[in-house]
Amino acid sequence: MADILLDYEKLLQDDSPYRVTICAEWRETRPQGGPDRVAVVGVLEDDFRFTINNEWESGSLAEAMEEISKAYQAGIELVRRALKSVGLGGIAGALGHLPPTTRTIVAGAAYWTGTAPPNFPLSITFPTLSDPYDDVIVPTQKISQAFLPFLRKEGGKESLFLSPPLGVGFTGAESEPKGPVSLQIGQWFEVLNKLLPNDLEITYSKQMAWSKKKGKAYPLYAKVSLTLQWVTVPTIEHVLKCFKI
Repeated sequence: MADILLDYEKLLQDDSPYRVTICAEWRETRPQGGPDRVAVVGVLEDDFRFTINNEWESGSLAEAMEEISKAYQAGIELVRRALKSVGLGGIAGALGHLPPTTRTIVAGAAYWTGTAPPNFPLSITFPTLSDPYDDVIVPTQKISQAFLPFLRKEGGKESLFLSPPLGVGFTGAESEPKGPVSLQIGQWFEVLNKLLPNDLEITYSKQMAWSKKKGKAYPLYAKVSLTLQWVTVPTIEHVLKCFKI
């Protein structure tokens, strides 16, 4: 067991490529008496990955163009009838038609409808190095706070309304939207103030360790699976800045 703990101690050093740091700060509102920000440090357990999903469609544009063609032809027909009613049938006959091949031209074409904000799924371990309360319970409490809503305070009293996690308001109102969460992995990858808390799962070990600080036993370690989401759709420039080359 001592060898395992020694390995984790090395993995949590400042220069370790497996060291994960997550910082979160409350934005517009925060829990009464709660912190302005929290920061936790753990060990990256699984391969780090993130996903980028583009959305492409082909049928919808074709259908839309067909509807436009129908509306255009209907308008032309109304004008033609009006001209004939006042004796201008020659002009009415000269009015053109929208080419009937419009749907055929665009039916096979794919077009971009958008890109979903990337997700960052992470598996992190919080091991006991000195005291299980400080090393396991405290960081998992902190990270839980960042993912949960809280009751608003109005006039010094708790209301029935919930504030979103980290007090995040409408992010789209900013010219450069900022997320309340930052992520750093080792010395090579970093996203600053661009992430939102998405989902969280914490598993505590059934193995216990004695806390001298609290005088009771706590889980020896905790495994945390979480997902952070980019606050908006990033561009190439945003993503390239994350790699600390």
